[in-house]
Amino acid sequence: MTSTPVAGELRVERHQPPSRATVGEWPLEPESAAWAEVLGRVLTAPLRELGVTKARALPVGADPAPQIEVESVYEVTVPIQTGSVPARVYRPTDDAGLPVLLYMHGGGWTVGGPDGTDRLCRQLSQYAQCVVVSLDYPLAPENPFPTAVEACYDAHLGGRGPEELRIDPMRIAVGGDSAGGNLAAALALMARDRAGRRCRRSCWSILRSIRTPRGLPGPAGHILRCWTPRT
Repeated sequence: MTSTPVAGELRVERHQPPSRATVGEWPLEPESAAWAEVLGRVLTAPLRELGVTKARALPVGADPAPQIEVESVYEVTVPIQTGSVPARVYRPTDDAGLPVLLYMHGGGWTVGGPDGTDRLCRQLSQYAQCVVVSLDYPLAPENPFPTAVEACYDAHLGGRGPEELRIDPMRIAVGGDSAGGNLAAALALMARDRAGRRCRRSCWSILRSIRTPRGLPGPAGHILRCWTPRT
């Protein structure tokens, strides 16, 4: 099965091994190729043609990799100025005083949720030995800008409280993938600029990338870029 590729479009040749999956003319790494094979089975049409409603109905959680175990995973609601938002908490151990990462999922600000980043949040919690709070922030178009970023900002102020989550309030990071990375960066700047608050927290932007012949955008897997806004 072949088709004419569109620049930048993910193409999966269904009758070839996963290692033959490409983005344009560039081959994917094995892990990314396995994901491409999953997407090839799930997607009934390109996302740009599905629309928001159908895209949200796509199955999630079909990660081909083994599950990553953490001490506990549980659901909470986080108070914000306009009400509350759901969140999922990952703890690598039951120890008190752990650092915390407030994580925002990707999805173009319109789709996605904690289920889609479950494995990644488990991985971050286990490898970094931190509590991860995966925020199910309000999605567009039902909740237009700046609803999502304001909800994330309110959540990072500690809606659940350091005592309840048993975290170290002096070691809080924000981060996300794709649109979530954008929200994390915006949140850090808002914390820096709003009166009475000086941001001394680091912002981690987590990007999913592929290896290309030109070496761009970088090695396969997750790239962590850390920056701290100046005060």
